[in-house]
Amino acid sequence: MRISVFGLGYVGCVTSGCLARDGHTVYAVDIQKSKVERIASGLPTVVENGLDPLIATGVAEGRIIACSDAETAVHNSDVSIICVGTPNANDGSLDLSAIQSTCRSLGLALRRKSGRHIVINRSTVPPGTAADVVLPLLVEASNKPENEIGVLVVPEFLREGCAIADYDDPPFVIVGSIDEDYSVDAPHIEEMFSRFRDRIRWLPSREAEMLKGLCNVFHAMKVSFANEIGSLCSAISVDGRRVMHELVQDTKLNISPAYLRPGLPFGGSCLPKDLRMMISMAQSENVDLPLLRGILASNDAHLQRAMKAITASGRRRIGIDGLSFKAGTDDLRESPIVLMAEYLIGKGFDVLIYDPDVQVSFLSGANQKYVQDRLPHLSCRMAKSPEDLLEHSELVVFTRDKSTIRTIVANSISPIDSLDLNSLSAVYDAVHPKHDIGATSPVLAAG
Repeated sequence: MRISVFGLGYVGCVTSGCLARDGHTVYAVDIQKSKVERIASGLPTVVENGLDPLIATGVAEGRIIACSDAETAVHNSDVSIICVGTPNANDGSLDLSAIQSTCRSLGLALRRKSGRHIVINRSTVPPGTAADVVLPLLVEASNKPENEIGVLVVPEFLREGCAIADYDDPPFVIVGSIDEDYSVDAPHIEEMFSRFRDRIRWLPSREAEMLKGLCNVFHAMKVSFANEIGSLCSAISVDGRRVMHELVQDTKLNISPAYLRPGLPFGGSCLPKDLRMMISMAQSENVDLPLLRGILASNDAHLQRAMKAITASGRRRIGIDGLSFKAGTDDLRESPIVLMAEYLIGKGFDVLIYDPDVQVSFLSGANQKYVQDRLPHLSCRMAKSPEDLLEHSELVVFTRDKSTIRTIVANSISPIDSLDLNSLSAVYDAVHPKHDIGATSPVLAAG
């Protein structure tokens, strides 16, 4: 393929070198003359292990052509990749001025080129940039219809120091598309990344843009988490490196998709208790762990959002589908749903609950004491069947991904008002209602 790469900083230089090595012809473009001259001389613009020979070989064999003219690059390529910087602005947002100027240059170059051209953004940007910034600027500058410009998002996941190894063995190749039908552009992506065709994952462009930022936030959280645990371990004479080494050996729960699905707040007899233990230990040793302290506060804030979503519905007879802290157990200890029911009853709501896993007569020990302290007349609040719950309820609140009541509501001929607390968009819309003309409720989804 013939590919033009705009921006010869870290990402652009590594991308150019790897694409050329894989047999593509790369037009390497930058507005800084010094960067163009370095590439033209067969030298990389950044220091990165293994990059020097890739650039030198690519230039020597004519597969990397350095230039500062956007029109030359665009007219000699099928695909253009944007790899410019997006630094923080003063308010912490991203400065997209380089993205904008690059799109204008690309658009002007496209005015004098016929046929469809694909533009890939590889820079880190906020969700919506491809659809709301890149495509409109390209259309305006090129004076072409949208269907002659394909705009895709392909985030990079390259770590400095091992970027080439990361490029050659990516965890996935994320491709975000503005259009639901991406079949017209798919062959170009598959050819460009033919070495990892089986790892290509197509997403809507906004989700692809969000995923890039999310991955870095998660990495930052992991670093802070490890450092806070290390500080605590040092204070109590525990080898923090050894403990964390063992922690990551568990790839079923610790390093896995487990616990990484947005939904209800966490609860149960383990996570809250162990968090408090760690925080207490740290306090006794005068070690400040703001990340760990913030977890419980974040969890409580999430619960508050869920409760506000219910009260915002304006319904008074509430049916809750589930009570234990997760499906498949009768453990009510620190269940966010118990706290939710306690709050609603205290505010005068008429609450009925259905949970086939919870049989009040069989509760014992700490489990029994916990619910008695918060819902002393729980047996009067438990529906005997899904039908009883639905007959009682003006609003059904789902707390499970799968349940008998959810199936009944989904298949019901008559609309049943419901609120899904596992759908964060539903919770957000409930708390921040859109006052559409004619809307009977700002909150609810009819089953």
